[in-house]
Amino acid sequence: MTKKYILALDQGTTSSKGVILDHQGQVVAVSENFSIEVQSPEMGWVAYDPHEMFTSLVSAGRDAIRKANVQPSDITVIGLANQGETVIAFDKETGEPVSSAISWQDRRTTGIIDRWQEKGWSAEIMEKTGLKLDPYFSAAKMRWILENVPRAAILSEKGRLCLATSDTWLISRLTGLECLVTDLATASRTMLLNLETLEWDMGLLEKLDIPGASLPELVPNTRIIGIVNSEWFGAEIPLGGLCVDQQAALFGQHCFNPGEAKLTYGTGCFMLGNIGVDATRRSTDLLTSVGWQTAGKTQYVFDGGIYTTGAVVDWMINRLKLLESPEEIDQILSDKTPIPELFFIPALSGLAAPYWEPEARGSWYGLTLAHDRRSLVKSAMEGIGFRVMDIFGLMEASGLVLDSIKVDGGLTRNRFLMQLQADLFGIPIAVMDLVEATAIGIGLMSGMAAGIFSSPSDFPKHPPPQEIYRPNDQNRAGILQRYERWCTIARETARWPKQGIGSLI
Repeated sequence: MTKKYILALDQGTTSSKGVILDHQGQVVAVSENFSIEVQSPEMGWVAYDPHEMFTSLVSAGRDAIRKANVQPSDITVIGLANQGETVIAFDKETGEPVSSAISWQDRRTTGIIDRWQEKGWSAEIMEKTGLKLDPYFSAAKMRWILENVPRAAILSEKGRLCLATSDTWLISRLTGLECLVTDLATASRTMLLNLETLEWDMGLLEKLDIPGASLPELVPNTRIIGIVNSEWFGAEIPLGGLCVDQQAALFGQHCFNPGEAKLTYGTGCFMLGNIGVDATRRSTDLLTSVGWQTAGKTQYVFDGGIYTTGAVVDWMINRLKLLESPEEIDQILSDKTPIPELFFIPALSGLAAPYWEPEARGSWYGLTLAHDRRSLVKSAMEGIGFRVMDIFGLMEASGLVLDSIKVDGGLTRNRFLMQLQADLFGIPIAVMDLVEATAIGIGLMSGMAAGIFSSPSDFPKHPPPQEIYRPNDQNRAGILQRYERWCTIARETARWPKQGIGSLI
């Protein structure tokens, strides 16, 4: 009998990747990263060419198929993970975007958020959607397009505008405009989904002046929703298994039970904790979102994010020229010679939880003539670790009891950072050999959609952690004191925008 396969597509912030899994859920092949250019035409703006996003996605899928040496007709199902809050508005009839894709990192909508804040809608939005009023989420990006892109307003009047997260447009292209959908987990990142009814909230749509007719259909995470046209991967293949990237990674890490959590280090860093089936549960400064809906059961998550972590390393390499590669960090920091105290606040795209200040800017505090390249690199990596500690503290305060935590993503290869996180958290850090946790998670969801797996109990067992970092009790007290001093500076940094202060270095 011919062996059958799953194609998992992961369209991320800076690149797309494809992964082939077999029907036992084991990885067979991983594509190269197919990059997309990040556009920043104005301060605070972050955008992409939608067509380039699609081209990179198809290229990744084709490369994975080629590397696996399988026939397209042997692929049972395709799944798609997306980058979340990024918005693409397009013509429902032609599929043509009306503007660039507006990234989740984009901050152009701060004025709209301030306007909604002044109207006193924050509490209602948190109660209904589990989200904070912040430019991060999709609703303000949609409103900005309606106010600033004339073509969008014209199409809206004609009933032809689709306002959606990026997955909807990618799916429409894959299926020849047959499917205009988004999954519940992704929809929960728009600031428009009512977490209890699992429907678009008509009251919020009216207040925020976003036409409900422009929004896509809502679907569960594990359902076949259409057929991918043969022109893209060489055969007509069912499409099913859709999810926002961070929830897909949580699924890929097998965090199926309340209290289980993961940390993913990518462009940003996101910690998600499974909180079970209670749609009303909230925690100060954390977000509540849909984790996934499978077999009619919806699970929810607490979510805390840092917008720039891996992006800080890229910045040090590409802009500051402090490094030639990420691997150089551990080599530089192997020198344990004491350095004068220096703090870095990694607010290169604002500050999320617990500060929620989109206009905050990155800063170094304490620079002197005694500081050198090693000082800057070390303080930057500590700044990342301290921001992650912010989120860990919020998770613990929410009532989640964490005995250990699973981590994945590129920065988990940095030994300095992983040991720092273990020392800060006071619990073991399990580095999973799942660099592609998002793609694996979406592949498993796709397998459920296609009937390959009936439940998570059918999934293959995870291999043991690649490495476990345990807290060093001798170092912990000093590191926590240093973290407290860093927190004082971070709180001041979050106040600077209200005082008219921009970036300081």
